[in-house]
Amino acid sequence: MSEGNIYLCHWKKESGEYKLTIGCNSKLVVASTSLDYCIEDICGQITNWNGDGEPLLEFLPPFDNGSVPPLYRSCAYNESVKSINTDELFDLPHCESCKHNFSQRTDAPINIDSKPKDLIVSVQGIFPFLQIYSNKLIGLLSSIEKETFSCRSVLYNGNEIDYFELIPKKVVPHVGLKGAIYPTAFQQSWRCKVCGTTSFSVEHPKYDRGTIFANASDVHGEAVLPSVFFLKDHLRTSLTLRRDRWVEIVSSIGGALLSTPVAVVDEFDTELPRIDYTKRFDWIM
Repeated sequence: MSEGNIYLCHWKKESGEYKLTIGCNSKLVVASTSLDYCIEDICGQITNWNGDGEPLLEFLPPFDNGSVPPLYRSCAYNESVKSINTDELFDLPHCESCKHNFSQRTDAPINIDSKPKDLIVSVQGIFPFLQIYSNKLIGLLSSIEKETFSCRSVLYNGNEIDYFELIPKKVVPHVGLKGAIYPTAFQQSWRCKVCGTTSFSVEHPKYDRGTIFANASDVHGEAVLPSVFFLKDHLRTSLTLRRDRWVEIVSSIGGALLSTPVAVVDEFDTELPRIDYTKRFDWIM
């Protein structure tokens, strides 16, 4: 059994006690007043069940430790492949210092080195990472939601496969938050002196660690909250689902879909982080 697989974890709290159950095996269950104990115990049960020593839990409904529950979930990945035609994918070379490339994406389809299996897959060998999506996941989106992007085929061995790169009609950038800190340990936040690219993660006491922030006016303007949009953070541009739609889709596939919480905040509360220049990048050997 491979490690680092995603497991859908159903949970509820009654009379001060948490109860966790793994969706793919209802015999894996734990109850306690301590959530930390429940998580540790259920992960141990998974390891004993199938040998996965590094299980990842995705909670349904979404579990948020912070005092402000996020409205959206940004789709993440649990499988990665490599591009074998990276030089064809952008109209300008990457920065020689940080190796990132934010130039215009060309029309060339991504050609990958192995055939993926998961619903969402990261294409590496490129900074920031590109993501590809299975036709199964795309098929769960409504016709209105599909109007927010176009599909570009993905190639394996020179042939089209059942995965697509989603080309957004609009991209929402992530933002900083007033009162937050921007950790620089392990280069979670950095700034390139050559190309000026600034990348950052945000920690704020009112939100769960790892939460990404978006400006409300960028997301929906004067209209109602959209069910999907595309969010560009420091790692990738991702399909982002409103919380209720995320729950519907995860429930319909009967499995887990790794995601990151996204909070939509008022423009007044946002800021552009000031990050010191980084002298050396850890991902460059």
